[in-house]
Amino acid sequence: FFVPLVTTRMAYHRYVETRQLFEQTITALANAVDARDRYTRGHSNRVSHIAEAMGRVMKLDESEIEKITWAGLLHDVGKIGIADAVLRKPERLTEAEYAIIKGHPALGASIMGPIRQLKDIIPGMRHHHEALDGTGYPDGLAGGEIPLIARIIAVADLGQHLVAGLL
Repeated sequence: FFVPLVTTRMAYHRYVETRQLFEQTITALANAVDARDRYTRGHSNRVSHIAEAMGRVMKLDESEIEKITWAGLLHDVGKIGIADAVLRKPERLTEAEYAIIKGHPALGASIMGPIRQLKDIIPGMRHHHEALDGTGYPDGLAGGEIPLIARIIAVADLGQHLVAGLL
């Protein structure tokens, strides 16, 4: 009786430690992205919290809310691959520079894609700049083609930019 109890306790303890490491790593990655630009510091955390609250208001189940929360935190991770000269440019971007910025959702999905535990949040990261009329990016999805997780992140992202005065 004692051996299975100890084994179960040890396994659970390892699970908790692994889960904490995962959460801390994801949070550190999001913070690293936000730290590149003083205007967006804390942006990913705010988007994540707004998106989580939206999921709760929509009465989604806890597993979906967790996916939305992580997708909100990681939605801009692709900006890691954008040169500072473009990302931090104070003037209006050229069309070529804007095209580079528009690549961040696909780049983020590519960066995080190999982490199989994140496969359910990748669509939220990749498609958070799609538009209902099909004019968004990176894939020009329209209406119901846009995953719900991405639509929630898009609304949270837009709302956060409006509140911060960045739009």
